[in-house]
Amino acid sequence: MKNRKPVILVDIDDTLNKFSSTFWSIYNNKYNENQSHQEVESWNLQKYARDDINVYDLFKHPGMFRDIPLKDYAIEFMQNVHEYYNVYIVTDSPE
Repeated sequence: MKNRKPVILVDIDDTLNKFSSTFWSIYNNKYNENQSHQEVESWNLQKYARDDINVYDLFKHPGMFRDIPLKDYAIEFMQNVHEYYNVYIVTDSPE
């Protein structure tokens, strides 16, 4: 029988990429705000945005997901993990 690697799931947002800093930078630029991504303590992003907008509309911002930079360690980390595991990258979308 072939030796199979265990499966590991790796979340992409703020694990491999810089989602929060990118998202809040777009928010700040678009709405002339100054929300620090470091102050955000939950995935309920609306809680940290102005009440008069739907913050999740920013997910439709051109290039929002295409242009999120990777964290410095992401490529090396994934190469190392892939050596021992079958790796699947996962994410979730807001309700």
